[in-house]
Amino acid sequence: MTKLYVYGIVGATHFDVKLPNGHDEAPVFAIVSGDLAVAVSSLERSAVEASAANVWLHENVLSALMEGHAVLPMRFGTIATGAAQLLGDIVKRRGQLMKDLTRLDGKVEIALRISGKNREKVEQRIAGQIVDTNVTQGVAYLQEKQQNLYGSFYTQSSVQCARRAIRSQLDPFIVEAIWPTDEPQMLPFRASCLIKKGDIARFVQTVDDVVVKVSDIRVTCTGPWAPYSFVGQSGSEAET
Repeated sequence: MTKLYVYGIVGATHFDVKLPNGHDEAPVFAIVSGDLAVAVSSLERSAVEASAANVWLHENVLSALMEGHAVLPMRFGTIATGAAQLLGDIVKRRGQLMKDLTRLDGKVEIALRISGKNREKVEQRIAGQIVDTNVTQGVAYLQEKQQNLYGSFYTQSSVQCARRAIRSQLDPFIVEAIWPTDEPQMLPFRASCLIKKGDIARFVQTVDDVVVKVSDIRVTCTGPWAPYSFVGQSGSEAET
């Protein structure tokens, strides 16, 4: 039985851009529900392997859609049994879908990965304090405890410093963001940022400037992506 592989939803009754073929070289077409259109392709199987090629194919369809539309992306591997199921789901969610399309129009997601450049050196230096095999068991215990306390302080301090440094520079470009909580945690950590398409170049340049100014952190950004992390969000800054 033929199924439908679902890529994303746009606020239009047709696609204004040329789309690449979907999985199994099947053409991508629109299933229309009122003023919404769902980008789908026919599929003769019940699942699609999460290989690099298949994931990028999914992303390429979404990227093409984003050239002409605000897009609510569907997660890789989303499959509907048929048009009736898909349309029924759209009807139930129409209110939220319309709100998301309005809120996310003209915006993209940038993913950040923040890590510490010098953390390994610090940990090696700490570990070196308890290598001496001649120390007593009690001294070794105290040194190990000191290592854990110092390491915990280093981690918490690095996370907060990195976070403050990045946000002080990037917040002016960010419409919405999903940052880690303020609870102590290990580096690296990740953040998702929703920004306007027109700010992509300046945002990436600012990330590079932050890395130059703050010598002990490394920031990697990837994207622009369809705004996966912000579909269904309240519209305010979120913490995870």
